[in-house]
Amino acid sequence: MIYFVTNRNLITTPNNYTTFGHEFSDKGDDEVRLGWIINEPKTDINDVNLVEDEDSDDYVDGRDFHLVKEPENTRSLENNPPSRRLFNLYRANRAQHGGKPRNVVFFVHGYNSNFQATVQAAFNLERQYNVDVLLFSWPSRGKGPTEEPYPLDHVYGPAGYKRDKRRAERSAKALKKVIARLASYFDEIRDERCDQKISLICFSMGTYVLKKMILPSNFDEETSMFDNVILTAPDVNQDKHGEWVSKLSQRGHVYVTINRNDFPLGWSQRKLGPKQRRRLGNNLPKPPVEGVTYLDFTHYPNIGKKHGHVTDLSWIVKDEKNVIVKPTPAQIIENSDAKKILHAIINGLSPNDVLREAAENPERQIFTIKPGSFL
Repeated sequence: MIYFVTNRNLITTPNNYTTFGHEFSDKGDDEVRLGWIINEPKTDINDVNLVEDEDSDDYVDGRDFHLVKEPENTRSLENNPPSRRLFNLYRANRAQHGGKPRNVVFFVHGYNSNFQATVQAAFNLERQYNVDVLLFSWPSRGKGPTEEPYPLDHVYGPAGYKRDKRRAERSAKALKKVIARLASYFDEIRDERCDQKISLICFSMGTYVLKKMILPSNFDEETSMFDNVILTAPDVNQDKHGEWVSKLSQRGHVYVTINRNDFPLGWSQRKLGPKQRRRLGNNLPKPPVEGVTYLDFTHYPNIGKKHGHVTDLSWIVKDEKNVIVKPTPAQIIENSDAKKILHAIINGLSPNDVLREAAENPERQIFTIKPGSFL
């Protein structure tokens, strides 16, 4: 099961399916809807017919897709908002596992992703790292149903990229509100959590949403609820990234994952304009920001030009042309360390717990990840 919060608009497709689109909610940029999906979809999640269930507060369809219903009486929002009901559902399901609860990932996706793609990425994280996932889905555009035909629905280009970047910036207020509310809920159950870890993963342009949340003067250390913050393939300027990364107030560590051959980021940094400079996700920092650990996966076997090297571990068993191959025993051994390292940092561990070189040299910040790096 994954949980989601989105400031996307609800739309009805020509086939009378209801789903989330690529525009903001009609109530404003920071208006969010919440829900959960029980099973990983085997078909297009946008082909979902959401039907109001008269016996509950949910919208339910045949594929276990649920949307928290907004109360008709707005006065009830103060004591029982939709987010409270969703958190109570998480808490109940968490208790059913018994023993130690799974660690939690709050995930902010990247550019060129429709709602279906963001949900699939969240399920990838849950399956690959054995964590509970809360997805923040902002209105980036990707291939899928829209209100009107749009010829650039799934095309890389100036119009699509700049459009998503503007949507990312405008989503910062919603992200701030969601993280603040989430922090208050988890604080209520701090005695139940034991050593449960909560990590923030921002992928690609999702890092830009976080950056725009942090830079305003009213940033109030909302990120202090997280044990680790992972900025993976961050599509933000490398130049002066310390001005905002240094303001992160996490309890554990900040990680930046890098692939210097990352194809989408190479394309991104070639775009014209003074605001589009060398990308943080495909360049080593000069100098590194104090308190940040940089993990360079560039020369790891099979990674090639992979952009989503954390959100999708398929590169471990694919060749550089992204063709599925039967891995040799040597390839499995070589690439097992990559999953171990990523699994460790996503589950709240420190560099000293993860990397051999970090344990030997605690002051070091930049690490070349290669087979044998893991302790």
